Amino acid sequence: MNDEKANACESPINVEADQERRSVVPVYEEKLNAGVKKVKTGGVRIHKTVEQHQEIIDQPLATEDVEVVRVVKNEVVSGPMANRQSGDTLIIPVVKEMLKVEKQWVLTEELHITKRRSETRSRQPVTIRRENVEIERTDAEGHSVPSESKVSERKTPRVTPSILGECDSPRPQTVRKTRFIK
Repeated sequence: MNDEKANACESPINVEADQERRSVVPVYEEKLNAGVKKVKTGGVRIHKTVEQHQEIIDQPLATEDVEVVRVVKNEVVSGPMANRQSGDTLIIPVVKEMLKVEKQWVLTEELHITKRRSETRSRQPVTIRRENVEIERTDAEGHSVPSESKVSERKTPRVTPSILGECDSPRPQTVRKTRFIK
């Protein structure tokens, strides 16, 4: 048996018959080419309005007045005296030297300065502004698309009370601005 196997291995190979039995199998490869393309699907329009209304503010204004009273003293003192305070009044001594056989200080007068505070009320009109925005969605052709979440204008103006109380405000002036965002 070993001889038969040896003879079989040494026999010539028939190449033509071998080629008929073989078939060619093509091998394919797929390649992925990924990219991004911008496509307009819609847009948004924003309508912005500005409301204006007048409010009256009422604030206290403080003023201080100074009253100067001259009080004649004509008292002899030992020398210059320091200023002193008596309640709201500042007392400033005024002295002079007088010539005699000897020199002495005479208090001629005092200035009594009293500070008084008074308040008056001042009413001033002030312009207050508020912006309202309305968002309108559009499709690719620019036509309006209904939206569930619309922010619309307020029909009645909001009145802001001042620090000291509420004030009446006249009807608001409305300025409308429209911007298109693409």
